[in-house]
Amino acid sequence: MNAMLRPLMMAIFMFPFSIAWGQEVTKEQLGHVSFEQNLKERVPLNATFRDESGKPVRLGAFFGARPVVLVPAYYRCPNLCTVVINAMLESVRNLRQNAGRDFEIVIVSIDPQEDAALAQAKKQTYVTRYGRPGSQQGWHFLTGDKSSIEQLCRAVGYHYVYDPVSKQYAHPSGVVILTPEGVISRYFLGIEYPPKEFNQALVAASQNKTGTLAERLLLLCFHYDPNTGRYTLIIRRALQIGGIGTIAAVVGMIFALGRKRSNADARPPNAPSALTALPFLPEPASNFAGSVDEIFWTMTLACGAVALALFVTITFFCIRYRAGSLAKRPPAKRSGVLLEVIWSSLTLIAFTAIFIWAALVYFRMSSPPANAAEIYVVGKQWMWKIQHPNGRSEINELHLLVDQPVKLIMTSQDVIHDFYVPAFHTKQDVLPDRYTTEWFIPRRPGKYHLFCAEYCGGDHSQMGGWVYVQQPAEHARWMEGLAGGESLAQAGARLFVARGCSGCHSPQSTVRSPLLTGIYRHPVALSDGTTVIADEQYLHDSILLPNKQITAGYEPKMPTFQGQISEEEIMQLIAYIKTLSQEQGGTR
Repeated sequence: MNAMLRPLMMAIFMFPFSIAWGQEVTKEQLGHVSFEQNLKERVPLNATFRDESGKPVRLGAFFGARPVVLVPAYYRCPNLCTVVINAMLESVRNLRQNAGRDFEIVIVSIDPQEDAALAQAKKQTYVTRYGRPGSQQGWHFLTGDKSSIEQLCRAVGYHYVYDPVSKQYAHPSGVVILTPEGVISRYFLGIEYPPKEFNQALVAASQNKTGTLAERLLLLCFHYDPNTGRYTLIIRRALQIGGIGTIAAVVGMIFALGRKRSNADARPPNAPSALTALPFLPEPASNFAGSVDEIFWTMTLACGAVALALFVTITFFCIRYRAGSLAKRPPAKRSGVLLEVIWSSLTLIAFTAIFIWAALVYFRMSSPPANAAEIYVVGKQWMWKIQHPNGRSEINELHLLVDQPVKLIMTSQDVIHDFYVPAFHTKQDVLPDRYTTEWFIPRRPGKYHLFCAEYCGGDHSQMGGWVYVQQPAEHARWMEGLAGGESLAQAGARLFVARGCSGCHSPQSTVRSPLLTGIYRHPVALSDGTTVIADEQYLHDSILLPNKQITAGYEPKMPTFQGQISEEEIMQLIAYIKTLSQEQGGTR
């Protein structure tokens, strides 16, 4: 989760309580809401609760063989509890261990009014989302009476307060890891639990190793005081230290990059702009670098000039008209609207000009040339998989020919990613179940960083690689390394037969289905009376969602290949369909 969004999320989660808290819940009571870390303490294994079926069950029934993930929450919670359980779910879904086989998950409601029906509904939801066969026995959603709940919460240090006005609980957020003997091994506080650390905690707990005392995390709910609307002194101090550290890091980075650039070779004649010679900017290695830099620095200088003018004006008036000065202070004169009209018109013209300028650059970046080499990219946690037209594939590397226009056709296999090469000054979101494109012309031979610029999970920072821009001879040698493998279209032709597509979509087929020859980039009439262009997205959806857009005059008989074919194979099929010429047949 982006660090800049965390304070905002805390404010959102606590907003309902700040409205409801009035005179019923005092500031002193809210001060006791916390998650006290009682490491090495044992939970009350004899405490009695009710399971999802309403049967009484001892807490100790879930201990003895495996470590336990304990989550205090309540099932009607409108905000934070769902976020905590969802975060825990995302962590355990990224583990090799399975709930029920390697560890137990026990979620205990802190509301004595909640019943087994609510617990059963929650269990069904999360077991389904967990999606691992046989894991149902490892998920336990419990309810209980007030005494058992309080006994368990005291043991784990979970302090909360009930607000009768809003009929909600003010409570902290977090997860507790316990050993098979019921000893508290580790706490995860807040709303984010990295899978790697979660895995280490479960391994340590399974060996009865007790973790060290963790520092209180900034995301603990009630470090933020809703009565004053301010952070506590601890948070302010942490933010101050973080700000100083950030400034020091930026200064150090500028210094290091400046030394690196001073030792680099002289910039070639085709450098896009003199502005890009600043030491802390990435090298301008594409045809868009100069245009992007010019817009950026124009905006920066304009905003800086306005800010400087305001600062100078404010400083002048503060000194000239300070208390006790002899400056004359005549009554303000009311002037006409001419000055306001001139100022507003000039501002409108300036910003409209910048908008048009930026729009022209954007339109150019969105219109790849016809001779651009098409390269297919699949983003997945946490790697980039790249396929060249000749069948050469790469992982976290991209080899390009200098001065050759390149069009990247990209999709994601799981979550949202973002393909970003700073030296090219271009970036593009990569979305699941959707194709996006990005094009550029690499201008400078060299090795450049490749990043994912969209937070995509626990190992997001490791999702990167390198782009190699090569001279023609060097690139030709690299391409020859395919060693006789099949091209992307050839692989698609093989799949077209292996997957049974040729049995329906060929002139010799006895099944009445649309032919695919000459379909790419041509209009297709649909059964609902509309028309679409058969681009990559249409072909992709036709394979995975065949009933989404039915071709006019045909029955929806095609089965879905969702879950049976990978994104790489879909790209191979699309590459093959593109090669089908109109001479091979017509549309039936």
